[in-house]
Amino acid sequence: MSDRDSFCALCGDAGIILYEHQPDRVHGHPGDWDILCCGTCSLYWLWPMPTGEELASYYSSYHTHGKSSTAKPSLFQHLMTSLVVQRRMFHWRPIRWLFFPKKQSLRPRLIRHVGQYLSAYLLRPPSETLAKLLDVGAGNGWFVRLMLDIGWNAVGIEPDPEAAAYARDIAHVPVLTSDLQMSLFEPQSFDVITLRHVVEHLTSPDDVLRASFTLLKPGGRLIIICPNSTSLGSRHFKECWRGLEVPRHVFLYNPSNLSRLVTTAVDCEIEGVQTESFNAWWFYLSSVTKKTSFWARIGDLFAAVRFAAQEGHLHRTDTMAGEEVVLIARKK
Repeated sequence: MSDRDSFCALCGDAGIILYEHQPDRVHGHPGDWDILCCGTCSLYWLWPMPTGEELASYYSSYHTHGKSSTAKPSLFQHLMTSLVVQRRMFHWRPIRWLFFPKKQSLRPRLIRHVGQYLSAYLLRPPSETLAKLLDVGAGNGWFVRLMLDIGWNAVGIEPDPEAAAYARDIAHVPVLTSDLQMSLFEPQSFDVITLRHVVEHLTSPDDVLRASFTLLKPGGRLIIICPNSTSLGSRHFKECWRGLEVPRHVFLYNPSNLSRLVTTAVDCEIEGVQTESFNAWWFYLSSVTKKTSFWARIGDLFAAVRFAAQEGHLHRTDTMAGEEVVLIARKK
């Protein structure tokens, strides 16, 4: 551990301890870590910062490995794997017509919202072009499979070899086993690059942002989705909030400091930054203490629905209260 680990990577101020001696609550890796917070920009970070080799070892039982893994995937992962990967439900024209119509105004708000959320707010590509998309941190490939089925020319990269092999062999999608490197593709190759729940895992996010913008065409968009450190769930659950995910989430952002990170690293225009409350029920269920009783788990499910409704109501007046940050940046 170096002294620089205790200073904010964005503004250089000394961090204050927010939560001490936090264990790995999700996969139980031995050890404990502190979570520091910058008093100026509210960036959260893990302390001590793990090395690359240490960080890689924390993914040995991660949910992106697919059915062969010892991990316990979330309900969302189960649905995406079974419906998007195994059954390719969005390849069916009626399903595609329902969730990804050409005119979104013709659908109920909830249906529109599901389609927007699943496609990282991209929906179907422009009909006149074969839009190219790169998904960084593609995991088991469900998102690449979905985007291919609704018309994108999509490819993924994933550093975890087991997850990438699952994507290629089971999801049958083009996912390379690699970190993001500019040498993998020609410069200005992609119309869109997505970082869905990736940036919080990166010890050097600036390098990935610069590489992404090198690979984007002029006018191309980078879409970042990550946990929101100032969400209602973060305030409610504190050190037990699922978004912390010690020790795999090394930085945690809010809309303000994520915008600062992006605009400092690359020359871009922030097209939009907001928070999303769609997944509040999952954050709730993943944050509560695991119950063994069937009826206790049913009680948690109802509580999660109430929490999601509460956050949805709050989100109408406090648009920064959602569980996830969504940032869209456009290359100049």
